[in-house]
Amino acid sequence: MSTTFFISPQYKDLFKENDLVEFEDFLKIRKDYTEIISHKEGSVHFLNLNGNQFFLKIKKPERFRKVYRSIIRNFSYIAPVEKEVKNIKHLEKEGIKSVEISAWGQDKKFGIVKNSFILTPKVNGEEVYKFYPKAKYTDRIHLYKELGKLIGNLHNKNIDSLVRIQDILCEKTESAVKVNLIDREEGSTKHLVYTLEKALAELAETSYKSIKMHLKVFITHREAMCFCKSYLTSNKKIKLKPQQFYRMLIAEFLNYSKKRKSSDLVLALLPKNLKALSKV
Repeated sequence: MSTTFFISPQYKDLFKENDLVEFEDFLKIRKDYTEIISHKEGSVHFLNLNGNQFFLKIKKPERFRKVYRSIIRNFSYIAPVEKEVKNIKHLEKEGIKSVEISAWGQDKKFGIVKNSFILTPKVNGEEVYKFYPKAKYTDRIHLYKELGKLIGNLHNKNIDSLVRIQDILCEKTESAVKVNLIDREEGSTKHLVYTLEKALAELAETSYKSIKMHLKVFITHREAMCFCKSYLTSNKKIKLKPQQFYRMLIAEFLNYSKKRKSSDLVLALLPKNLKALSKV
């Protein structure tokens, strides 16, 4: 059995005061923890340690079949927590702010992860699907500008880091809306060149999945255009006018939904102005 274990020096004393010292201590779910999510792959808990708030993600042992499939398909295997840690560090190295790692660890037996966890401080903000319906129109515009800036910057730097709507928290400030990036299980540390085709395909896929979840990524023409303008300003490799890029994105989006035989459902959820645009 081999164990990898890390505690940030910043929180070492705080964790010690709360009897979180050894790897095994972080795997014990205590009565004062608040369970946020629980599923077959693990659970997420909210912790309040002397007024300091954290999220503890505990992963259950990896199934051998899943590990085997990963090795066959990708010729390698990396466990979810270790993957997330590497992605966060890679983003930090590239100057992209995401979550902070307070502690993490995993133990392996015969190369397969048996137990793992990652502890991160609570990030300020509200989920997009909660923030959006009650936000002022100017705040919605700020939201899509910031989202376009973030994704455009990632693509410009060739960072393989898929950004889904559920990976964003909206933080309202006095003059703007900040977008805070969380949950970096998606993506990798590899250098991924975002051609126009690749960028459109990824944006279409995330838009489709968000709309299917009734989150409606693009709500109005102006908001969609603000996203495209901000994206193109940050991703300097794509030399297109916002309106042209917008139309290409809509076409790619509709093509993606048709492949999944749900274009009627998705079109029913699209705003009227985007429906009209899709027929142009």
